[in-house]
Amino acid sequence: MKAKANLISHYGYWFCGSLLLPLSHGQFLMPVSAVLAPILLMRFLRLQPTWQRMTLVYVACVGAHAFAWQGMVPLSSWQYFAVTGLIGSLYALPLLLDAKLSPYFSGIKNTLIFPLALVSIEITSSWLNLYGTWGAVAYSQYYSYLWLQWLSFFGMPGLTFLIAWWVSWLNWAWQHQFQWRLIRRGALIYSLTVTLALLLAGFRLLEPFTEKPSVRVAAIVADTKAHSPLTACQLTDWQCVKAHSAGTLDGFFKQSDAAVQAGAKIVFWQEIAVTLDRSEQADALRQGQQFAKKQQIYLGMSLLVIPNDFPQRLAQNKVIWIAPTGEIIGQYLKARPIPGEPSVQGQSGVFYFDTPWARVGSAICFDMDFPHFIRQAGRAKVDILLVPAHDWQAITPLHSHMAIFRAVENGFSLMRATGQGLSIATDYNGLILSQLDQFKTTQRILFADLPVQRRYALYPWIGTLVDVSFIVAFLCFAITVWRRGRVAAESAAVIQAQEMD
Repeated sequence: MKAKANLISHYGYWFCGSLLLPLSHGQFLMPVSAVLAPILLMRFLRLQPTWQRMTLVYVACVGAHAFAWQGMVPLSSWQYFAVTGLIGSLYALPLLLDAKLSPYFSGIKNTLIFPLALVSIEITSSWLNLYGTWGAVAYSQYYSYLWLQWLSFFGMPGLTFLIAWWVSWLNWAWQHQFQWRLIRRGALIYSLTVTLALLLAGFRLLEPFTEKPSVRVAAIVADTKAHSPLTACQLTDWQCVKAHSAGTLDGFFKQSDAAVQAGAKIVFWQEIAVTLDRSEQADALRQGQQFAKKQQIYLGMSLLVIPNDFPQRLAQNKVIWIAPTGEIIGQYLKARPIPGEPSVQGQSGVFYFDTPWARVGSAICFDMDFPHFIRQAGRAKVDILLVPAHDWQAITPLHSHMAIFRAVENGFSLMRATGQGLSIATDYNGLILSQLDQFKTTQRILFADLPVQRRYALYPWIGTLVDVSFIVAFLCFAITVWRRGRVAAESAAVIQAQEMD
């Protein structure tokens, strides 16, 4: 009877963890679920790490991600399930590795398998996965302002490690029935580590209460009613895109003029603000140069330029920056087009230029989902990063919140001009200065007085070292298990041979 009750309670952990899983990612994200779900699933596996239980956890992870990412991954049915299946598999793998490898270790080492496996998989995925860091566990803790500061030291790998370590440490203590004499050493090590992390995060927030030098920046987004039909167009349907973009150039100049009258010194537009064929680009740039010179501002024009032989030759999704002298500073082509976007892949480096107030950089939308790419802005000591972007309702506000992680990691202030989404401005600590949700207002201009001095961040300089260190640490644990298994097998073979003799 007792065995049956235990079995029911075991599967209760799986059931509750599976219910919480859809709330730990995607559009239904709840920060507490992102921690509770793996705690319960790990408990289910550690009590009896059989292949049947591992299969149940894997199915739960894949199914939960297929449900949670609805509307957020714009792909056809089979492609959608392939992508969400991959995301779910990557989420399940650290739990399965922990179930198989953790019994080989005791003490505090037993708690390190899961966090090291999770961080290593997320790092590898961010380098190889076409969707970058989408689905990363650290994003679930966006609302923890203090923990965000930890990003400036060790980036998302450091934050993910601390979250995952709590999951495995709690399960380890649970296995020992929370008996203090058995978990004392592990508890002290974990507590000291977290305390140090909190002190470092808090220390970063300490700064004198003096007025910071700033510059007024304006982000311009398209009229929702006029621009929304673009979402119904296939990007390869040039005629459809062109029809719904016609006349927006004058509209953006009109809104830019209003921004200048309100004191903006730097003005930039949302991603794909205006769609032009190649023959129209020169005239549009002349208008932009005249406007910037007349108003004495820095102007960022975000354009989608279509070649004559499109889609055989891909479009250019870019932002062109113009100085107050009317001279073109340069152009930046989107470096990471989303999968399926018919745009050329741009340069390998973040674009930046110097102004009288600050060093200003620029990236476009999806580029911000790749931390190793944006780290270049941190190393270049960019003070302000301005990001033209275009989202849709299902990924709002998550995608804008993800961009804030890059600001804290690299120590720059951020402004994201988002068509069909949440435009947002933050300082280098991730503190929101202003925001504009296009689904909740008819306003088209977001203003912010952005700090012109960056905040020092360690992560841009040691990011690669952090990534490699986590992966090497996990491999060391995996190799140790392999060697112990090999020794055990050899010992068993010797014993069997002696018995046969």
